[in-house]
Order: sequence, then structure tokens, then C-alpha cells
Amino acid sequence: MVDVSELNASAAETIVEDKQAQLKRQDKMANAKQILAPLADDLISDWEEVGLSSRQAEIAAYRQLGSTDKTIAFFTGLSRNTVNEHNRRIREKYQQAKSLVDRVESTKTLDKGWRCPRCGHMTRRQNADISVDPESEKVKSHCGDWECGYCDEQYLK
Repeated sequence: MVDVSELNASAAETIVEDKQAQLKRQDKMANAKQILAPLADDLISDWEEVGLSSRQAEIAAYRQLGSTDKTIAFFTGLSRNTVNEHNRRIREKYQQAKSLVDRVESTKTLDKGWRCPRCGHMTRRQNADISVDPESEKVKSHCGDWECGYCDEQYLK
């Protein structure tokens, strides 16, 4: 197995005393890439399945293996700025997916009905566009205001 922390430290070294030491470090990184490539390939296919592009999946896989941006830049042949931009887009896609999962989970509480916090009346779920914020227990209707059919308590959008 390859010690990724040692690779990250090696990639972070910017001052090289001589050309020989620089070539030795590059060989070490190239050998490590050959060893890590099969591990990364398995992870890449997993990341592609969740919607990342092939390049983003490659960067996410190396990140998952513990590599720094500089190490990833060496492995992929990209600049650190490009790796940073891919990381930003990966985080953005992750946040979008997370909010979608959160929305699905919040509407699961409404599968059979919703209990009004004021009167306790159980109201059947009629529309999929009603969700509950689990922390504040507020009902959100995405097509307008919503009110309890029993006590007429109104909940604003």
C-alpha cells in the first residue's frame, strides 16, 4: 500500500536542491500513481454513477484516497487551479444532491398525513408539493398558503 501522506508531503515540496532530486521525486509520484490507479478506478465508477463527470469523478476518487490538490494535479496532469475549480463544482453538485435528499426525507413525514401543531387534527396529504421543515416543524406549500382543514390555522408560504 502507498502512504498517501508521504506523497502529499513530496508533492508539496516546492524547493528542489538539484535536478536529480526533482527527477527522483517525479519517479516516486509516477510509481505511486500506478499503484493507486486501480483503487481510484473503482472509486471513479462509483462517483460517475452519482452524476459527476469523468474528470470530476477522477478528482473525487483521488480526494477520497486522501490526496491533496497538488498531488491530484500531478496525478491528473492538471493545474492546481483547475483541480480547485473541479472541487468547487463537485461540492456544488453534492450540495444540490443533499438538498434533494433532504426534501425527499422531509416529505416522507407527510406520506400518510400531517398533524396540525395547533389543534392536533390529522390532515391527509393531498399534494406532493407540501413539505415540513423538521427543525421548526413549519409546513411549506410550494404553490401557495396552506391551512388546516379543521381549525383553519394558516401557514404561509
